[in-house]
Amino acid sequence: MSEKIVQTAGRQQLGEFAPMFAHLNDDVLFGEVWNEEIPFCTSGSSGIGSSGKNLEENAGSGNWLEGARFGADVTSEELESWINGLQ
Repeated sequence: MSEKIVQTAGRQQLGEFAPMFAHLNDDVLFGEVWNEEIPFCTSGSSGIGSSGKNLEENAGSGNWLEGARFGADVTSEELESWINGLQ
């Protein structure tokens, strides 16, 4: 079982100014909706390389899955197929 990650960026930056936005950002979007990180990129020439691993190390938390690189000419159908294959 993965460790519960508590997002606080919204509260830290906007907690007093926009408390409802901070709650929706930190507790709903990052707390309930996004529980896995999947890096992806588009590129005309270079691959994804170690970007996913670098992001994981610098983030310090999260359930990071293997990412993917798509060519600059990727279609929306190809992206949708990839996304659906993640579920």
